[in-house]
Amino acid sequence: MATPGFFFILGSRELGRDNVTSNVFALQISARRKEMKLSMRGLAHATGIAASTISRIESGKLSPTLDNVLKIAAVLQLEPHLADNNQSEASTEAKVAEDHPTRMNHELITYRRIATTVLKPGTRRDVSNLAARNGYTTAVLLRGIIELRSSTGIRERLTRGATINCRLITRHEFYLIAIQEAELIWIV
Repeated sequence: MATPGFFFILGSRELGRDNVTSNVFALQISARRKEMKLSMRGLAHATGIAASTISRIESGKLSPTLDNVLKIAAVLQLEPHLADNNQSEASTEAKVAEDHPTRMNHELITYRRIATTVLKPGTRRDVSNLAARNGYTTAVLLRGIIELRSSTGIRERLTRGATINCRLITRHEFYLIAIQEAELIWIV
């Protein structure tokens, strides 16, 4: 659910922009966090980002990474609109799209609810229940190595880029065990 008027803009250090852009982003997330009556610690807990990092982002002292922008967007229920250095190019592309309206424009981009999980080495998670409880359709391993195990004896070692079809694993009992620290992104 998007709130109109809130846009995510990656800050100066990440895209080579001035500090004004960082301050705009900082003000926007701060305002939305306060509007939702969410404390800094609460936002940190929900996103998995350290409270000190969120504080530095809000004060404009740190430009967020794309990963942090997406995590904050998911928790604050905002659509991440990432600003481009070349605004003229973006406006040209928008005009081209408006000149040639097609059905494809509506199907080209969709926004999905996402969540991330970081598993420390040796951590075991019941992925079947997790996927079923939250309605996830897909999980993608971003980094690390995990082992997917089932109660029927299936063992599969997964590395970066592995995609798990959550619709299939909810029918059986599957577990994830982190071999190395691993990060997964869950898509609804």
